[in-house]
Amino acid sequence: MFKDEDGNEVQLSHGVYMRLVESKNREVRRGAYEALYATYEQYQHTYAKTLQTNVKVQNYRAKVRNYKSAREAALAANFVPESVYDNLVSAVRKHFAIIASLFGSSLKNPWYSRPQNVRCLYTIVFSGIQLYL
Repeated sequence: MFKDEDGNEVQLSHGVYMRLVESKNREVRRGAYEALYATYEQYQHTYAKTLQTNVKVQNYRAKVRNYKSAREAALAANFVPESVYDNLVSAVRKHFAIIASLFGSSLKNPWYSRPQNVRCLYTIVFSGIQLYL
């Protein structure tokens, strides 16, 4: 259980977390962040093993389908050349300072960020994962 900005006890879930990190109260944002990630930390070995297994499966599938790499296989599913992917990654890396300047210290300490930036940062980070960045 976690106390929100009104002092009400709420069950911390991903949905509730998104509401709490948009709170104007810095302590609520900090507490929500620390509570959620403390729970995730308990399962770090499970997540690591799941990721390891997924990587092995993707590498195996790429090999049996005669791709040079899992990355090539993943991009081929959407007819995206590896050069397009490489250019995208290069552009993001080149201009990452612009993104970082929008958030200031929030990239290192999410609970200090302005509430309106939290969802945007979340979208950038998780969209990047979905795009295999």
